[in-house]
Amino acid sequence: MNINEIKLKISGKIDELNTLANDPEVLKAGASDEQTAKFDALEKEIDGLKKDLERAEKIESANKFKASLNIVKNLGDNENKQVEKFSISKAIAESMNGSLSGLEKEVHEEGCKSFQYNGHTPTGLALPEKFIFASNTTSSLPGYAQSKSEGLIGLGQDLLGTQLGISYKPNLVGSVKINATDKTGQKGVEGSGNTVTTGTNSYVTLAPQFFYFEDTFSKHLLSNNEGLVLSNIAEMAIGVERAIEKDIFDYIAANVTTGTTGGAATWAKVLAIEKAVRSGNVKFALGWSADGVLSATAKDAGSGLMIKNSDTINGKLALASSLIADSHVYAGDWAKAFIGYYSSAYEVLTDPYSDSRSGNIKFTVSRMAGTGVLTSKFSSYKGVA
Repeated sequence: MNINEIKLKISGKIDELNTLANDPEVLKAGASDEQTAKFDALEKEIDGLKKDLERAEKIESANKFKASLNIVKNLGDNENKQVEKFSISKAIAESMNGSLSGLEKEVHEEGCKSFQYNGHTPTGLALPEKFIFASNTTSSLPGYAQSKSEGLIGLGQDLLGTQLGISYKPNLVGSVKINATDKTGQKGVEGSGNTVTTGTNSYVTLAPQFFYFEDTFSKHLLSNNEGLVLSNIAEMAIGVERAIEKDIFDYIAANVTTGTTGGAATWAKVLAIEKAVRSGNVKFALGWSADGVLSATAKDAGSGLMIKNSDTINGKLALASSLIADSHVYAGDWAKAFIGYYSSAYEVLTDPYSDSRSGNIKFTVSRMAGTGVLTSKFSSYKGVA
């Protein structure tokens, strides 16, 4: 079932539940054992459908993110052969010597084209995403779906953007002004002079910024373990993506003024930040300390429910990440948070000198990206206790 079909089925089951609860016989004499069993079965079925819906929404969000990364979805036979023949160790060694050749040179030149649209010429090795992720066949990236033909789907490792529904903008050039307004059409009457009214537009500007991750590899590893080198480069690239996403959360922490601060956690406080967003597409993101508090604090005196139940707050998706300040909770329409990419490649810089006495080579993996948030669509609860 697709998302809409699941929603329709949930709606139908809730209608059945209401019909049963409002049955005159039940209201008059209470539910019979048979009616109670049917009520319990409906509740269980609805809970199962809710899990199906959450899973379907996560998959849809992941697929959107995957598409935004500009990874080739179905590599042709020739490209598959290229990915299989590409040697990261050879590319790095030849890049350090300034003597790239063969397929590794072609891959580098393909990556350079992606950067040059923005007036940047890489000084290191330029690696398109598909040669970092699609060719990574190791199992050292927990939470990631990998394949030769479809590349990498970004799930897990604290990356929440796909599930929250952050908007991704690929292949940008220079500063980009994005209209983040929810547009509403006008009603007109044919043949009459209609007055056109225009609202105030809200814009978010994305500008290229430098995000990077540094690490050291031993020279022995570089020479003797192709798969592990590629896996390490991939994990560094994921570290870059985490830095980009963290920039979104840091901006919200510093610039969103709507909400509340401190004090004991209550259902009213959490509900207030949801309502402040004024959107039907609210989701929650929170730090791990806040997650623990809300998962252990009762919503009210009688229901037995916590403020946060599983991965939901008030029926809305609620996810925790170490990228978020530990005691913070953010409610928002995350489609109004934007990540823009200025290349479909990463740059890999190598430094064989600064740590040469240890027999290590210093690596820096970087990418140009921009972030922006329409703060009016977010609210926060800081200092959850």
